[in-house]
Amino acid sequence: MKYKFTGEAKNCWLNVAVRRIVAVKDFGDVKKGDVGGWIESEKNLSQTGESWIYDDAIVCNNAEVNGDAKVYENATVFGNADVYGNAKVYGNAQVFGNSIIFENAQIYEDAHVFTESIVHGNAEIYGKCSLNGSNIYYGNAKLCGRFSGHSGGNIGGYALIKSNSDSFYVASKFVFSSYLDKDGEISCNIFIKDESFDGKLDDFKTNLVDNLESGKDKDFLMSVIDLAKLKLRK
Repeated sequence: MKYKFTGEAKNCWLNVAVRRIVAVKDFGDVKKGDVGGWIESEKNLSQTGESWIYDDAIVCNNAEVNGDAKVYENATVFGNADVYGNAKVYGNAQVFGNSIIFENAQIYEDAHVFTESIVHGNAEIYGKCSLNGSNIYYGNAKLCGRFSGHSGGNIGGYALIKSNSDSFYVASKFVFSSYLDKDGEISCNIFIKDESFDGKLDDFKTNLVDNLESGKDKDFLMSVIDLAKLKLRK
């Protein structure tokens, strides 16, 4: 046993009764007597391992935090979400639904990860990202800005995807975002399977898309390129 309830309780913003915890022994970076965050019941935080809930973070419903995972600051984990391994959830982040966060993954700032999203490896989800669906994010992938993912795609490798809602599209094979660069020209960031491109939109079309064989993949990319030009040249 590594923690107990302090006796302090409240209704959290989810209208769920939660109770504050306190450590009863030293483990990891937690010292005996350290006051932790809030949980609904002991099923939310393992009594073994070095996992901990800090600050005003909340874990409730059927959500579980295990292993050496950490939830802190004002983060909330709820629903049926699982956070384990060395994963971290912090800032104002929310993880819920049937999402699974593990290994060294980090969810932070104002990111929302829900439905059946899986984030693992060294992946980082932050900014105002909203990940909804049966997506898998892994490896060293980093998603930030106002990214919104709703497909059944896999994003991994060393993909760095930034979106400030200029123009963003996601499909099972592609993630495409476009923006006006410092020169006022249209640039894009695209992830295709295990490869990524970040540069001028015209360079992407000339060097990559024009060389693709005719088919649905090429048609899709041509469509999002045309849409990006229409939107950003307004």
